Amino acid sequence: MYRLMKKIIFSNFIFITIFTFIGCGVRLTTSTYTSEKNNVSVSLSYPEKSNCNFSTNENDFRTSSENAIWIFDDFKIALCVVDSNFDGDFEKIKNESLTKEDAKEVTFNKVSGISYYYSPYNRYNVKLPINEKCYLELHIYPSDPKYDKDVALKAFASQDVQEVLNTIKISEN
Repeated sequence: MYRLMKKIIFSNFIFITIFTFIGCGVRLTTSTYTSEKNNVSVSLSYPEKSNCNFSTNENDFRTSSENAIWIFDDFKIALCVVDSNFDGDFEKIKNESLTKEDAKEVTFNKVSGISYYYSPYNRYNVKLPINEKCYLELHIYPSDPKYDKDVALKAFASQDVQEVLNTIKISEN
């Protein structure tokens, strides 16, 4: 009888613990960009309470290569689905990128790629594979107008940016 009570109490404890963590979790908002040309969708999620504006309006972009942008108070994450001059060899893209300033291999939500600092635009670039036709390039900009690598690194390395990047989902339609 004692063992049965112990099991019931332990089972209830586990249920309450799981319910508490799931029930009290942060609610996320997900925005998705779909490239009709490449039949690819890319999603990022962020806390529902975040001040974020997702846009596909080119007036919000910093470069003509960008397809979509998430604009937060402290940073921006722009997205490009790159297919021009891509021969399907992402390892080649990775190796070329490793020669860039502050380059390192990264993994976000089980997708491995490369990140590096891109000084002409004071941003960090992240390149991730999609398929043999295209790859994903993310541009992470600081909102701080100070044109400084340390400011860009602070934005890229921030917990908020890393948490958003770790929600990335890439799917082929």
